[in-house]
Amino acid sequence: MNRLSLWMCAALGLSLLSTAGCRTREIELAARFGHHESTQLLAVAKLEAKGAGGASGEVTLRQLVTPQTKKHDAFPDVRAYLAVDGLAAGQYTLGLHDSSDCSGPVKGQNGRTVAVGADGKGTLIAGLDRSTLEEGDERSILGKSVGLSDGSGAPVACGVIAAVAAP
Repeated sequence: MNRLSLWMCAALGLSLLSTAGCRTREIELAARFGHHESTQLLAVAKLEAKGAGGASGEVTLRQLVTPQTKKHDAFPDVRAYLAVDGLAAGQYTLGLHDSSDCSGPVKGQNGRTVAVGADGKGTLIAGLDRSTLEEGDERSILGKSVGLSDGSGAPVACGVIAAVAAP
């Protein structure tokens, strides 16, 4: 009888451990590939030149919210896709500002380096953590601005983040 109890306890323990691992994996897979009840949140910031430059571009932001991420209060990263044109070759920094006009400081440590080639074009794909595209959430970045600055920190382009309907 003791041996049977021992085996049952061991089996129950292994079952509980594997279930905990599955829950984490379930959240990860749902955030990556979606779920039939998932919601894709989209936003766009049209970049307009600041100053004398002719920079233009767009930052598209995407976030996939699933029932699992909601249930566990685990917000997946907001993915930012930048395409910019009309700049001199060099390194630029893309940053998220608390204000809607790029006048405020960059929010947290979220600056990302963008390399612009001789053709004046640059692209970047980056994740923004501790942010969401959900309206009304304290971590929401809707209405805030995305700014592009040169090596000296001078603003080159700016755009306000606005929600758009998912296709």
